[in-house]
Amino acid sequence: MVLTTILKCSICIFIFSVQFKSYSTALCRTTNDHKNHTCEGFRFREIVLSRSTRLQLLRTRIFNCKETDVKEGALVFPNLENLTVSCGSIQNLDEKAFLNFNNLQELDLSYNQLSKISNQVFRPLGNLRTLNLTGNSFEDLPQTIFDGLNGLKELFLSHNKINNFHVKVFDAIRAVEKVSLDNNLINFLPGRLLTKLRKLQYLDLSNNYIENVGEVFVLAYNLQYLNLSHNVIEDLPLRLFQTTRLEILDLSNNKLSIIYEDALPFKTLKKLYLQNNQISLFDVGGMNMEYMPLRLLNIENNRLVFLENDFIKTASSLTELYIFKNPWDCTCFQEIEKIHDELIVQPEDTDGPVCVYGLSNDCNINKSNLTAYYRAFVKQLEL
Repeated sequence: MVLTTILKCSICIFIFSVQFKSYSTALCRTTNDHKNHTCEGFRFREIVLSRSTRLQLLRTRIFNCKETDVKEGALVFPNLENLTVSCGSIQNLDEKAFLNFNNLQELDLSYNQLSKISNQVFRPLGNLRTLNLTGNSFEDLPQTIFDGLNGLKELFLSHNKINNFHVKVFDAIRAVEKVSLDNNLINFLPGRLLTKLRKLQYLDLSNNYIENVGEVFVLAYNLQYLNLSHNVIEDLPLRLFQTTRLEILDLSNNKLSIIYEDALPFKTLKKLYLQNNQISLFDVGGMNMEYMPLRLLNIENNRLVFLENDFIKTASSLTELYIFKNPWDCTCFQEIEKIHDELIVQPEDTDGPVCVYGLSNDCNINKSNLTAYYRAFVKQLEL
């Protein structure tokens, strides 16, 4: 009898410990003012909240929810302003999933498995300001996917598999100011892709496979930040950015070989990143400008032998200059040092500048003889 009782108790303890361990991965918390709610490890139907609490909630974050679908009525938060459903498992959104979220301003559906969305899903969200679809499985963006988001200001589509989108996909979000499309599989930009986005200020297209930018930025009048780094761009069309208001432009880690002054908006640029390309000619002189606002220039790790003297003098606003790891003509490098010595930033892994002595004492470089510098530069590095 005693042995039987002990065995029963042991079994009870074992079952209780297993249940407790399973339950301990699930957790819901609500702040005292009932405005913020976080839930992790539950299914939607297991989230128990009173009607009064649901009415007060302004922000709800749901993680690891063990769901594959968000169905109509699965989430009932009438006055919610900020909703996060980041479960790693959501594959489908019912077209009425957000039917009664009239006050929603921020929707975070990042890091799920979404690949397609009905064009009806976002229609009720006319007040939405931020939409985060980062880390999903989108491959293409159809024309009507963002219908209804007339007030959208920020759109995040990073870390998907996007390789195709309809030329008018962004026409429905004309008020958008910030778009992130980095870390996708984009290799082509339709010419009129940004035509309707007259308020766009920030665009990130880094870490894609873009070869040609065409005329896609011609009508991006308010664009101030553009990241095209880590692509495979070889050429920049002239006057490509002349209608923009670009202040920060990142073209690092591409395959650029020549930079012409008419290709870049030096009248507005404050930071320019060109490192890790194959640039042999930075054909930028004074451009008849008395003042250039450029503060940071990074041209490290290219194939530059010289810079135009007019450019060196005109760029009087520079505060950071990164020029190492180029096969500089020593005389030309000294010319740069005379004007910008205090601004040159030396990498931690570099003892000092490596330059090549040419045939001239006045930095008068024969552009057809650059190959000789490259050979001499490689030899010096090998010593």
